[in-house]
Amino acid sequence: MQHLVLELPSESASLRGWTEITHIRGNRVIGFQRYNTVTDLGRAIISGALIATGTPPTHIAIGTGTPSTTALGAETHRQSAARSQVTTTITNDTAQYEYTFAFAGGYSITEAGLFNAASGPTMVCSQTFTAVVVVSGDSLRITWKLQA
Repeated sequence: MQHLVLELPSESASLRGWTEITHIRGNRVIGFQRYNTVTDLGRAIISGALIATGTPPTHIAIGTGTPSTTALGAETHRQSAARSQVTTTITNDTAQYEYTFAFAGGYSITEAGLFNAASGPTMVCSQTFTAVVVVSGDSLRITWKLQA
């Protein structure tokens, strides 16, 4: 049985923010501070927003090509993902998307994507990998995690 491991990309993205505090006395700025602390609850709320509001990611797709920046190269299957919040570093800091694909035929799966609709629209994330050759009766579970 082959195991699919989706590796983290080399790019670095994290939740950042800041607060500007300006101390004014007699129409003069006498102190200025800029700092921010994102709380554990704040991270949980943000990852929850990825699951519950706006047009969040909802579907996982797989294919046999190489993805562009907007779509999979040769999409073969797309399904609604089970969505939940999980803990990676702190409680509920990660939005998780998961689906297990079952196959009735053979494919060499080389790409996966996370989308916000059952067809078309926005690809939120994508991954290319060495071909996973599946045959009739096989299944392939894709789990996507977005950490706030």
